[in-house]
Amino acid sequence: MKAALNYRYPVLETFTMVYYEMTNKLLSEHKLPMLMEKKKELNVLLADDDDDDREFFTEVIHEVAPRVSINCVKNGTALMSLINEPGTSLPDLIFLDLNMPCKGGKECLKEIKKSPKLRHIPVIIYSTSSNVKDIENAYNEGADLYVTKPNTCTELKRIAKKVLNIDWSSFILNHRIERFVLK
Repeated sequence: MKAALNYRYPVLETFTMVYYEMTNKLLSEHKLPMLMEKKKELNVLLADDDDDDREFFTEVIHEVAPRVSINCVKNGTALMSLINEPGTSLPDLIFLDLNMPCKGGKECLKEIKKSPKLRHIPVIIYSTSSNVKDIENAYNEGADLYVTKPNTCTELKRIAKKVLNIDWSSFILNHRIERFVLK
């Protein structure tokens, strides 16, 4: 069959090879490992200075998706130390509060998106702020999604299900402001 294709449709084979090479190049440049393989367990990292918010988030995520592994840090300094530590397994998703002591989420977002090692990780801003300026700044700095912290368990469950079911590989490649704020 392949020999027949080579003989009769050499342009098709060339197109297929070029398409394959371009796709692989795109994947390696953007380092989108979730396109290459579906993980059975998702590794999530939450950076939030509020103890109650971290506990609430963790409980709801485990209820919605028991196979999700969650690590939490209390501030931006701890976040950056953890993900920059040699040999550390990088998270699949980072939920990042904007307003934290030591180092805020804005600074962390800038560092993550400037780092070739980290910039492929989807960053979801998870903040109490619904200020348009904060949302625009987060989008312009490269955050992948913006979520205003919900007040109820039901609302957080709904948001968690949406976020955990996003196909991040295509979401990132089609990054648009219209899809940036999760409602």
